Amino acid sequence: MRQNLIKIINLSLFLFICTLSFAYTKNDIDMVLLKYQNSAYFQIKIEQDNYFEAQKTSLKSYGTLYRENNDFLIVFDKPHHQFIKFSNNTIVMYDSSIKTAYQISADQFPNFNPLSIFAKNASLKYTLKSKDNPFDIVIPSLSEYIDFLTIDFDFKRTLIKSISYKDNLNNKVLLKFKQNTFSEKSAIKIPQYSYPAGTKIVKP
Repeated sequence: MRQNLIKIINLSLFLFICTLSFAYTKNDIDMVLLKYQNSAYFQIKIEQDNYFEAQKTSLKSYGTLYRENNDFLIVFDKPHHQFIKFSNNTIVMYDSSIKTAYQISADQFPNFNPLSIFAKNASLKYTLKSKDNPFDIVIPSLSEYIDFLTIDFDFKRTLIKSISYKDNLNNKVLLKFKQNTFSEKSAIKIPQYSYPAGTKIVKP
C-alpha cells in the first residue's frame, strides 16, 4: 500500500513538472525572439543547407544575415556571391553567377523571410506543433508556402541555433546560426546595398 502511494506521488510530481516545464516553454521562446526583435542591429554568421527535390541535389552556402532597423540582408560569399535584401515589403534576390536580380513583393517570397519573426516590435502570432526543442512553429504569415518552421533554441544563451523548413515543393532548407553579434553597426549599409551596374532585372 505504502509503495503504491509513493509511486502515485512520484508520478503526480513528474506530471506536474512536465506540465510546469511546458507552461514556461512559450515564454522562453518569446524571450529569445524578443532579443532578436528588439535589436536594431545584428550580424549572424550562417550556414545554409538546401535540398532541391526536383533536381535531387544539395547545395551548401556560407554567409551573413544583417539587420539594420527594419531592413534585413543575407549575403552569401560561398559558393559564389549572392544576396537577398528584405526592405519596404520588397525583396531583391541577386545571383552573381547569372548576373540577374529578381524583385518581388514580400508576400510572394516562397522561403524564410526574417521580417516574419524578427521585425522590430513585431506582434508575432504563432502556435506550437511540438512540445520539445527543436520546436515546430506555425506562423500564419508564412503558411501559403511553408507549413511550419522548426526552430532549435539555445535557451541558456537566449539564442537561436538553427531554423529549418520544407516548402510546398518539398525543397528543404536548414539555416544554421553560427555566430550572433548584437547592437553593433556593420560596414554594410543595407538601404544602399545593391547589385552592380549592368545587372539584368526581372520582375514578375
